[in-house]
Amino acid sequence: MKIARLKTEGSSEDVLVAITSDDKPEIPEDVERKWQKIIDLAAKIIGVPSGLINKLNEETLEVFLSSRTVNNIFEKNLNLKLGLGWYCENVAGSKKELLLPNAHKDDKWKENPSIPFNMISYMGVPIFWPDGEVFGTFCLLDNKENQFSEEYKELIISLREIIQNDLKQVILLEQFKNDLMCKEMQIREIHHRVKNHFNLLISTISLQSIKDYSYKDIKTVLAEIQSKINAISLIHDKLYFSTNLDKILIGKYLKDVGDFQLKSLSHSGISFECFSPEINMPVNVTVSLGFLLNELITNSIKHAFREVEQPVIKVSVEQKENGNIVFEYRDNGVGLPENFNADKLDSLGMLLIKISAQQLKGLLKMQNDNGFHLKLTFKLPH
Repeated sequence: MKIARLKTEGSSEDVLVAITSDDKPEIPEDVERKWQKIIDLAAKIIGVPSGLINKLNEETLEVFLSSRTVNNIFEKNLNLKLGLGWYCENVAGSKKELLLPNAHKDDKWKENPSIPFNMISYMGVPIFWPDGEVFGTFCLLDNKENQFSEEYKELIISLREIIQNDLKQVILLEQFKNDLMCKEMQIREIHHRVKNHFNLLISTISLQSIKDYSYKDIKTVLAEIQSKINAISLIHDKLYFSTNLDKILIGKYLKDVGDFQLKSLSHSGISFECFSPEINMPVNVTVSLGFLLNELITNSIKHAFREVEQPVIKVSVEQKENGNIVFEYRDNGVGLPENFNADKLDSLGMLLIKISAQQLKGLLKMQNDNGFHLKLTFKLPH
């Protein structure tokens, strides 16, 4: 935060005012041109030699823009040292408008430092940023007595509103630019993740290729590979249509993954249910859960439902009060074989399931519970 120390009429001590901070954007050229027209118009309508938009700095009052009018003695970029009690210094310090018809006739103002400039009448208002910081002042000065009618006061206040609205738009434009830069950085990160995700997919396919498949298995293998590709494609499809390039609604994603896989493997007769509150998860977590679900559904199709009339797969994702994420997968199939030991099982499907759990640094538990039941507990990365 920047602070200006101002001398004001009626105060024995300097007034501290928050002014344009470093995080504020510069005023664009098109806005400056607009403001120039405003002060030129105001000075012409009211009939004064000087119309100014001043910017309040830490130690000076800067003439930011000056009207292009006859007998205007103030030039753009002129800096007046603070602490002397200038008319505009009083306006900025009090944060109120000031109307002074003739300083020579007012004991409070006849010694003002503006008098040597032969500027004896003044009308000015403060200009604020949207957050309340003082940008500066908008003022009109005359070298003769000027009563400044109520209509003129209303005019300058109305023109001040235009200037302050422009400041709001400048802030919004800067935020938009920053958001755009952030989006571009996120898009580059997504491209990097796409590469990593497909590298993971290629590694998985390579593991599958090690197995000796007969010709009749090829169609199944291709369908499984297709489902894995879809799991990644769904991620980037959802990111494309999302305003949040870093998070994905996990429940909807897993439902789409499961529906596609059952359809691609020609097992539409299996009932698939997915339960989840609206939980947004990072992309890397989502991919791992998508791959995990792929393998679990594949295993259920291959091993669980041979003698089940109405096969059902249920998936749920829940966030506990302690922050833990619990992913659960159930089918109503034949369940795990006796003496099942995941650590000693070297099948490709089980290997991929364990890899997905390891990527999430989660606690994996598998058991029989009216069919197969898997529970994975993990925490979201910070």
